[in-house]
Amino acid sequence: MPAGLAGRFGSTRQSKGNSIPTVPYQYTRNPQLVGLSTVLFGVLFVVDSIYPAVGIVPVLVWIALLPIAEEPWLDEQFGDEYEAYRREVPRFVGLRSITNVFGYSR
Repeated sequence: MPAGLAGRFGSTRQSKGNSIPTVPYQYTRNPQLVGLSTVLFGVLFVVDSIYPAVGIVPVLVWIALLPIAEEPWLDEQFGDEYEAYRREVPRFVGLRSITNVFGYSR
């Protein structure tokens, strides 16, 4: 990602040793995977053929399983801080994410 965009979309900010999630990481722990899944689902609906599904469906399954492999490492690296983040932010997109985007809160 170009340096100018990295600051705008950034992943986290450091604050006295703590990582503070910024947009889009405050709504989903895996924004790249959410975006890629959205594009692939769109391709499945736009292309009126079964053939793309043969390649896309396994990729969607891989996307769903990838965070499960990453999370133990993240938990080991960041400990309690990551555990708190994991409790607050859904893996992909959840009702909490949607209500936060539109300014609703519990």
